[in-house]
Amino acid sequence: MPLSLHRYAFVHANPVNWVDAYGWQACKESSDPECQAKASELKNKALELQEAVRQGEIEPVEAFAQLLEYADTLFNEDPQGVMWGVTNVLLGVDPNKDAVWQVGLGKIDQDANPYYVKQDWLPYRQDPTKGDRHSERGDWKSIYWDETPNQAYHFWYYVAVRYYHGPIMGTLLAHAGNIVHDPFWLEPIFGQDLHKLRESGIPILSQWPDYAKETSLEDFLLALAGIKFGEMMWYMKISPLPRGVNICGGLRIQFFPAPGEWIRAHLKG
Repeated sequence: MPLSLHRYAFVHANPVNWVDAYGWQACKESSDPECQAKASELKNKALELQEAVRQGEIEPVEAFAQLLEYADTLFNEDPQGVMWGVTNVLLGVDPNKDAVWQVGLGKIDQDANPYYVKQDWLPYRQDPTKGDRHSERGDWKSIYWDETPNQAYHFWYYVAVRYYHGPIMGTLLAHAGNIVHDPFWLEPIFGQDLHKLRESGIPILSQWPDYAKETSLEDFLLALAGIKFGEMMWYMKISPLPRGVNICGGLRIQFFPAPGEWIRAHLKG
C-alpha cells in the first residue's frame, strides 16, 4: 500500500490526537531532521521579511501574512506543522518541550531557541535615531497598534496559548494573562502602567507593574484577536474536514480560511 494511503501511519499510530489524512508532517518530534530544516527555512524567511519591513519595502501585517503563507506551504497546509514552526520562530519556545504559557512569566530561555527571531520582529521604516524600538504603524489596524514593533509577537503568544493548552485551559490561561498583562481600565486609578501599585507594599500588587510593563488597550484587543485565531487553528487541527473542497465548475467550498488570509482580513487597517 502506498504510504499516502496509510492514514494510521500518517497520524503516528495516534488517531485520537492527530488528524493527518494526507501524510503531512506534524512535527511531533522536534528532533526530526525534516522539521528542523523547515524551522530553519522559516526563520530565514522571517528575517528576510523583517529587513524588507525595516526598509519600508513591505508593510508589517502584510509581512506577517506572508510568513504564515510561507509556513502553510512549507508544512503542506498542516495546522500542526504551521503552529509548531511559527511558534518556534516568533516566540522562541518549542511547544513539544515546554508549556507555552510560561513564556509570559519569563520562565523560558527564548534566546536558546535557534529559530527565534526576537520579539521586535516587524519594525516598519525603523529610524535608529528614534530608538531601537522605533516603528511606524504601517498597515496595522489602529485598534491594534501601540507604537511598538512587537505586535506580531504579542498576537502569537495568545494564539499559541489558546491552541496548545486546549479549549478550556487554553482559553482560561489566555484571557487571564491578557487581563493581568493589559489592565488598561485600572490606569485612571493607579497611573500609567499601574506605577502607583509599586508603593502599595503588598507583594503581589507591588509586582504587578513589572509584569504588565506597558499596559495598553491596543494590546488587550490584539490579544483577543489572537485567542480567536488560535481557536480557529485548533478547530482546523481536530476537524475531519479538509480546509476546502473543489466542486464542479471550478467552484470551491471553503471550510476554514488560509491563515495568511485571516491575518489580512482581521489585522490590516
